[in-house]
Amino acid sequence: MRIKDRFFLSLFVTALLAFSACEDPSSVGLVDDAGGNAIVDELPISSFNSTPISGVNSGTDRILMGQVNDPVLGEITATGYLDFTLSNRPADDYLNGEVDSLILNLTLDTLYTYGNSSEPVTFDVYEISTAYDVVTEPEELPEQDVIKLFEFSVTPGTRLVSVPFPDDWIERNNQLLRPAIPEVFSENAFNTDFHGLKFVPTSGNAFIRILGNSTSSFLRGVEVTADTTDTDPFVNYLAGNSITAYDQITEPQLPDQRVLLHSDVGANIEFDLDLSQITDFAGVNRAALEVQFDTTTFSAVESFIRPSVGSLTLVGIVADSLENTVEALEACGVPNVSVCILSNSRITNQSTFTFDDSRFRNEVERRFMGLDVFKHYEIRFPIPNAANAIIFHDMNSEENPPSFILTYTVLN
Repeated sequence: MRIKDRFFLSLFVTALLAFSACEDPSSVGLVDDAGGNAIVDELPISSFNSTPISGVNSGTDRILMGQVNDPVLGEITATGYLDFTLSNRPADDYLNGEVDSLILNLTLDTLYTYGNSSEPVTFDVYEISTAYDVVTEPEELPEQDVIKLFEFSVTPGTRLVSVPFPDDWIERNNQLLRPAIPEVFSENAFNTDFHGLKFVPTSGNAFIRILGNSTSSFLRGVEVTADTTDTDPFVNYLAGNSITAYDQITEPQLPDQRVLLHSDVGANIEFDLDLSQITDFAGVNRAALEVQFDTTTFSAVESFIRPSVGSLTLVGIVADSLENTVEALEACGVPNVSVCILSNSRITNQSTFTFDDSRFRNEVERRFMGLDVFKHYEIRFPIPNAANAIIFHDMNSEENPPSFILTYTVLN
């Protein structure tokens, strides 16, 4: 079908959906052969599998760091990268003096718990030697010097960590910490020549989550005066670019007929729908994907703590050839996108996540019209750097396989 034809067809669908939105959703325009009732049918899901992800999160305001030996999900490490920037002009007293101390200040998310919350986690800290921006693949991660700057330990649940830099590093880099201020302020020596820190976990059995925005984590340089008062000139170098890089050391151990959704570390859930048994164009009232999760595997290991799962997101992955087209714009609401949110989940007391937002319904209706915008669909966690996980029953499960329930009518 040509783009022009699809555009006019999409206008028809839009008008139909706008009319439907004004009526009782249980009976809008639905006329079956029996005389007016909606048809409710369970249709096949053609695939429902884990799909690997890169294991790198870049540019978020949360950084996960640490290592765990999860009895179900295996050994996992999370290495953090955090850059800093001089964002305002220091006072002349600071620029003209000698910086006597530089302190790393990290604010932790105390509401996040993963692993053994009573055991300290220890990190080696390296200075990153190369510039970096947004990183999407492990091979793009910045390099680091071979000599570490210092180490520190933190117990999960701690609110603030403050660690001083070594005196010899401060002495060698004093001019870097007191940069001449050029006309273009962002091009000062600190911002261009200092590329941040890498945090490598060395011991412990927990993840900690750092609030990496500039008001929470920073470097503080202090020029100590002769009387060392509270008014000593100081400057905060604010947190900027950040990366979390995950490494799965050993593989998860799952029961049969299960599939794993493991945010950041391992895999999203990729699935597709089979609409072939409905041969006539259908007006869709409701499209609902229901996926039931395993309630026993994690709970069997009571001593290991993981974050609770409150919600999930269903997204469409835009086909490469359809980017910037009318179809992608209509499906996602914004141009130049590769991932489109179609539904957020509801959780029921039957241990089921249900995805049934109107945008998912509209997408299914487009599929009936031959407007294939997406290569496939995925279920994901909505928040990056959570290292969260949930186990679903797969398509072969004899107990609770995923189901796709459609409420529709054939338009004669």
